[in-house]
Amino acid sequence: MKRRICLFALCSACLLLTSCDSGTYDSRLNSFLNKEGQAADVAKTLFESATSIPTSGVGLKLPRFFSKDDMQYLTAADAPNAQPPFFTVPGFQWTAEVMPSSAEKLPFYLYVGVVSADGKKQREVMDGIVKQIKTKFPGTLWKPLSLAREDGSGQIEFKQLSIRAKHVFDGSARGGTKVEAGGRCDFYIYSTPSHHVLVGWRVADSVASALQFTRAVDLAMGTLK
Repeated sequence: MKRRICLFALCSACLLLTSCDSGTYDSRLNSFLNKEGQAADVAKTLFESATSIPTSGVGLKLPRFFSKDDMQYLTAADAPNAQPPFFTVPGFQWTAEVMPSSAEKLPFYLYVGVVSADGKKQREVMDGIVKQIKTKFPGTLWKPLSLAREDGSGQIEFKQLSIRAKHVFDGSARGGTKVEAGGRCDFYIYSTPSHHVLVGWRVADSVASALQFTRAVDLAMGTLK
């Protein structure tokens, strides 16, 4: 009899505990699954090692379609295709140009700039870019953006400038084509105590769709640290 009473009390306590903590349990389970899903996406979509951004002390993991076989680095600010067609990147460091082997033969780009925070505020860097594009793209402004960190531990905060317009993609020098096509150019600014880091991505809409470019960029930016 005593054994039955003890067992009943134990079962009741377990049920009560489960009932009271179900919300917490669901929250923790969802958090765990989100982190696992984020980690799986990162491993599948991005390279394992980060690419360093010169002088900034930070780096990020690039999407796997930025492969060495298809990519070339442009390190001179005045080299053809080194700069986006809309403005000059402050503190230009390098551009990665990719001529895809499996998608449409239109190049896509990653631009990197680094500006010292010594004497220059983030707002000044952003305003300088807006000033360059205000005539052609009036009303285009930087907006706050939060993206999930690669380990699912939280959010990383950026300012983002997005341009959607038809413009020229020129891959003729590398066996591709030169056409005017609908495309996107997204720039992110991330500031540390010592530097303002600019990372920009430019791609034709047709190529972006084929490569799931937007999702890959979101994952890549979440690895910046």
